[in-house]
Amino acid sequence: MCKALWLNGLRSVALFCLAACALTASSDSHCSADIGGSTGNEAVSNKDWPTGAETVFNFQGRIAFWEGPPLGGGQWHAECRGNAKQLSEILAAFDRMDAKNKRIVVHNGVGQSFWLNPSHDPAKVDAAKIDWSFMVWSKPHWERLIGPKKTRDKNDAALEPLSQIDIYTGGSVTWSDVTVPKSLTVVDRRK
Repeated sequence: MCKALWLNGLRSVALFCLAACALTASSDSHCSADIGGSTGNEAVSNKDWPTGAETVFNFQGRIAFWEGPPLGGGQWHAECRGNAKQLSEILAAFDRMDAKNKRIVVHNGVGQSFWLNPSHDPAKVDAAKIDWSFMVWSKPHWERLIGPKKTRDKNDAALEPLSQIDIYTGGSVTWSDVTVPKSLTVVDRRK
């Protein structure tokens, strides 16, 4: 119950911030509120990301990106479409990224772009389909908002911001055709 209320509250704050963005957005769709983004795949410069993250973030098949969370920022999301070959190339670049805390999460179904359909409007579901998303933190924001777990071993990956790729296997990606570098952690949530 508390978790549901918290999630509904977070969704309300996110929708409020998106509405503020819509009212104050400039011609390139970026905005100055705590949550902002854009459609398309125009390159985004490094925002204090780990070395190599720009390559993953600026994939040619990115359909949208956004920065959150509300009231803090620094967590960047690239929402992408592509096939298994393209995803394999992205995973190889992700593996080369200079970050200690990297994870891949595999899901059933088709992903949905938060930026293209934040209110889950049924009329926008098809236009908001994605095959994967990439999340990366700006380290200074992460340190301010979340910070490392002080009680853990100093070599623990949790002392670093998490970078994650969520993969959806119900669209253009056939999971068995994807090449995953052995050094990456994969969490399979297809149950």
